[in-house]
Amino acid sequence: MGLAGLGITGIATAEEEKVTAKSVGLAEEIVQLEREGEHEAARKLAKEHDINMVVNDDFTDRSEDGEVGTDGRYSESSSEIYMSLINTEDDYWMATGVMELQDRVTRIRDASIVDDACGITYDSTEWTSRDATEDNLWISASSESSGESIEMEEYQPNVGVACAVDLPWTLSNPTTVNVQTELTRNDGTGNDDIPVYFEYEHTRAYVDSGPIDLSIGVEAKGLDVSYSFSDASKAWDDKISAEPGEHVGPE
Repeated sequence: MGLAGLGITGIATAEEEKVTAKSVGLAEEIVQLEREGEHEAARKLAKEHDINMVVNDDFTDRSEDGEVGTDGRYSESSSEIYMSLINTEDDYWMATGVMELQDRVTRIRDASIVDDACGITYDSTEWTSRDATEDNLWISASSESSGESIEMEEYQPNVGVACAVDLPWTLSNPTTVNVQTELTRNDGTGNDDIPVYFEYEHTRAYVDSGPIDLSIGVEAKGLDVSYSFSDASKAWDDKISAEPGEHVGPE
C-alpha cells in the first residue's frame, strides 16, 4: 500500500483555489482509490485537478511501542497509519482511516486471540454524518491469508463509528484495515481547525484464555474499549487526525 512518506505535504495559501471532487467529475473515482489502498494515486489525482484533499500519516503522536517482551503482536513501529479527508461536494467530506499492520511477532500471549478496535470520531459541534445512517459507512479488512474480518460495533452519527477487527490466526503480513465515512461540516463558521480522528487499538490475550468480555464503542473523546485485564490487555494504540485547513501540496 505504500503509506510511508505521504505525510501532510503542504498548506494551502489564500491564493490557491481548491475544488470539490464532484465539480470535476472525480468524486467516485478518488473515493474508490482510497478504498482500494491506492493512496498515492488518489493524492496524484487530487493534485492534478486541484481537488481539496488532506493527507496525513504523521507518527509524531504515536505511543511507545515496547518492542522487547514476550507478547505476540504486530509491531507498532513497523505498522503504518493513514488518514485522509476529501471534499466531495459543498460541505461534504469523505473521511478515510487506514491501519496497515506489519511484522507479526508470535508469543504465548498473542494478538489473534482477541479483537482489535478502530474507528473514526469527531466533534459533534463541527461534524456529523452526511445522512445519519449506516449506509454512510464502508469498512474492510484484508490480508494475505484468510480469517480476517471487521464488524461495526457502534455508530453514532454525531460522534463517530467504532469497529471490531478479528485478525487472521496467522497474523499474516500485512493485514490492512480501512474505515470510510462521509461527513458534513456543520460548524457554520468557516473555521478549518476542526479535526477528524482515526484511532486503532491493538490488543493481546493469553493463548489459553477463556471467553473474553470485550466491549468496543464510541464516545465524544474517541474509542471506548474495555476488557478484563486478567485475560486481555492493550498492546499499543495510535491516533491520527486530519482537518480541512491542511492540503496536499506539491512534491
